[in-house]
Amino acid sequence: MTNDEMTALVALNGADAVYDARLSGYDIMVPVQIHGSDGHFVMKHQLKPMFFSSSMVMDIKLHEEKSH
Repeated sequence: MTNDEMTALVALNGADAVYDARLSGYDIMVPVQIHGSDGHFVMKHQLKPMFFSSSMVMDIKLHEEKSH
């Protein structure tokens, strides 16, 4: 994923949107939020104190709340 793609996601869904992302080397989706501005963004894990670059993202989709 490129910075341009992250810029487009923020423009489309807003800065508070939460996404499910699959990271390189992992077969699970993790909840993330895009942080940054001026075309310089990082992903922030929503459950752990972790940040990572867009180059680690293999797949991303808008997080959907699951109702029970």
